[in-house]
Amino acid sequence: MTSDPNMSPQRWRRLLLNRWLLTAVTAMALYALLGFLLTPWLFKRYVNNYAEKKLKRRASIVEVRVNPFLFTFDAKDFVLEEADGRPIFGFGRLFVDFELSSLFRWAWTFADIRIERPSLYAEIQLDGRLNLAAISDTLPKSEDPPSADRPPPRLVVQHAEVVDGSFTFSDRSDPTPATAIFAPLNLDFKEISTLPDRKGPYTIRANLPGGGTVGWRGEVSLRPIFSEGEFSVAGFKLAKAWEFVQDELHIAEPSGKMDFSTRYRFDYRGRSALLVLKEGNCELKGLGITEKGKDSPLLALETIEIAGMRFDLKSQELTVPNITVRNGKIFASVDEKGLLNWQKLVALQEPGEVISSVSENSTPAARPWHLKAESVNIENVALDFTDRSRTTPLALAVGGVNIFLNASAEVGTGPAKAVVDSLDVKLNRVALSEAGNDTPLISLDALALNDGRIDIDSREITLIRMAATGGGTSVMRS
Repeated sequence: MTSDPNMSPQRWRRLLLNRWLLTAVTAMALYALLGFLLTPWLFKRYVNNYAEKKLKRRASIVEVRVNPFLFTFDAKDFVLEEADGRPIFGFGRLFVDFELSSLFRWAWTFADIRIERPSLYAEIQLDGRLNLAAISDTLPKSEDPPSADRPPPRLVVQHAEVVDGSFTFSDRSDPTPATAIFAPLNLDFKEISTLPDRKGPYTIRANLPGGGTVGWRGEVSLRPIFSEGEFSVAGFKLAKAWEFVQDELHIAEPSGKMDFSTRYRFDYRGRSALLVLKEGNCELKGLGITEKGKDSPLLALETIEIAGMRFDLKSQELTVPNITVRNGKIFASVDEKGLLNWQKLVALQEPGEVISSVSENSTPAARPWHLKAESVNIENVALDFTDRSRTTPLALAVGGVNIFLNASAEVGTGPAKAVVDSLDVKLNRVALSEAGNDTPLISLDALALNDGRIDIDSREITLIRMAATGGGTSVMRS
């Protein structure tokens, strides 16, 4: 039996005019219209209105695309500005890929979140307030504050990335404004989740202003709040940090670069923060400090090394197995009024600006902090000291200071308790003379102090052995 060809068009018409099919097609078309066209327009309008009415600032976004079938969101060229046009935050592109598996996991799930060329501007304003804090004050306040016992929303981010970001920090509160830019800033996170006991790896890389790099990698968890990994800074220039405190310090731009690295573990449970640092190493090279308006440096050191540092917040302990200061010179002087030049390096505040950091109701810490330096070595550091407070100014020159000691201290529960033990001091090429006179009153080839001990709490100084080698003195009666 063969089908009647004249019935085929009628069947097609009945099929196309089926109300269920028309309903499905209409719903799909409406869904596509809302997703592709209406949602981007509503989102752009909402962003502009929210910034203007709620934040009292200006915001603009050039392009928004939404794919309602792939569940992706793509926004380009967003800018948030102060009312006067100063930038606050922006990005070149934000891409979000939402996963339908959220319905089965009972958790908001994102396959990918990518932010390209974001820029954040943090600024301490003329009144000393941070601009980001001012923004937070304009945000609507919730009548139901979040509870620490309430679990966070269930969230899974399979991959999140920040590409070629920049962070600009400015301080306009001082007479001399300063700005530092961290760029490019790159972050990479995988498997970030608020689900219990879910950890994911992360990597952070950034260039420091003025040179140097920051590296940070490890694992992170949001429930509980936990992170473990490695943090390092290489080639950080002290001159960049000085720009932000130059009005508070009477020193010229310092020289020197710092490298720092450590392993860490951070855990926050039961409303208690735990932080452990281990294998901390810090090296400072080419340190030079000069008083403003002076030519000769106050301090010039070739190397300062700190190796194997350990820190435990819970037990309140800081231990440094080895500190080494090697090769350099220290210059110190006392003026006619008896003031040491090093005391002049910090700008004194006006009487009205002094703010006590201890309130009347404050109580001392329940437990003291334990500080320990197992080995401190000062090798071949010269000393030049002049005392002009005397009728006849005196000058002391030491060609090389070599010191070995170990020290421990307890601070935070009253008067500090500190002990310096195993103290060995050797001074080479010692000369005491009248200031401006090259002929020494007393000279020694070497002066050694051995097996010393200093107890700050009991105010005791013990020296087992003193020895002077070589040298001489000149005595003249006028």
